[in-house]
Amino acid sequence: MTDLNVLWYKAAYPERWREALMDNVWREYYRKIVVFISVSYGLSGAADDLAQEVMMKAYEGLDSYDRRYALSTWLYTIARNHCIDYLKRRRVQTVTVSGNEYGTADTERDAMRQALDDAVTRSLSRCGVDDRGIAYLALYERASYKRIAAVFGMSIASVKNRVHALRVMLRNDLKEWL
Repeated sequence: MTDLNVLWYKAAYPERWREALMDNVWREYYRKIVVFISVSYGLSGAADDLAQEVMMKAYEGLDSYDRRYALSTWLYTIARNHCIDYLKRRRVQTVTVSGNEYGTADTERDAMRQALDDAVTRSLSRCGVDDRGIAYLALYERASYKRIAAVFGMSIASVKNRVHALRVMLRNDLKEWL
């Protein structure tokens, strides 16, 4: 990722450097944004399209990025706001987290993964949209409390409390798996 620092400097000038920077950002973060959208908002069918729109917004708003903060924080914030706008436009109420990234269960191991995935999905589907997003960033991305607080616009203490409550809930719901 040290190449990104050089590209940030050059991105302020010619268009080709901005494109090179966004190519690197796309490779590094696109899949993460897709998963974030799928897990947090239950929009697995639209996740690819929404992630592309998020990346375009990032490209267009590159000048507004404040390099004092993590790039991922900025991108997840754009993704969060874009999904909220999308849901408002569509008036969609999502209550489930869908999608299986493990493929068909043709072995015992795959069947176990599928069952665990379903159990986690059921557990998280009872949470609100923000809590699913917090769970994704904290448990899958291993993001810091500070970064999560910045993405969701809340205090670090609130994030800590929510992450703790989510862990307790998952631990209780997934007792048979632990």
